Amino acid sequence: MDIYFAVLAAIGCSLCNGIAAVLQKISADRVETINRLHFAPILKLFKHAHYIVGIALDLLAGVFILIATHKLPLFLVQSIIATSVVVTALIERIFIGQR
Repeated sequence: MDIYFAVLAAIGCSLCNGIAAVLQKISADRVETINRLHFAPILKLFKHAHYIVGIALDLLAGVFILIATHKLPLFLVQSIIATSVVVTALIERIFIGQR
């Protein structure tokens, strides 16, 4: 039973990472483009709810990684978490309509 819970945690991590990437991209697209390094646009990101939710999902994904790697071999957890790239692409393509 613990192994199934660990696999679900790894899948949850993949989903959280994929959704967080899309939410953070949405917020980053709303901030103006910068030509030099300064922190004002970075601080403006924290005013967007999408960005805050994305950060929270990244933190939750970190907890899921800890749970998954505690019970499963690392190579298995990494291969499951790598599917977050597919999750990101599907969410962006289906729900946002971008490529």
